[in-house]
Amino acid sequence: MAACAIAPRANAQTSDCTGRERTIRRAVAGATFVGANAAMYAYFDNAWWSGEQSDFWVNYDWDMSFRDQDKAGHFLGGYQLTRIGTG
Repeated sequence: MAACAIAPRANAQTSDCTGRERTIRRAVAGATFVGANAAMYAYFDNAWWSGEQSDFWVNYDWDMSFRDQDKAGHFLGGYQLTRIGTG
């Protein structure tokens, strides 16, 4: 399967990629994202949420040293997923 080439201008694609190839690539990408989310859910269901249940609480961590690292990690993770998904 030939790679779908993208021209430098946004929304301007070359004719290297047929509609069938594009559909297959999108289906594979979608299945990969769904599979990865299902695997993460199964992992966290067993590892994170399998212990004793407690009441819901919020940890106000604005004055803790790791706060910025945690927020930056969430931002960069979302950015990468968006970048890969739109690619």
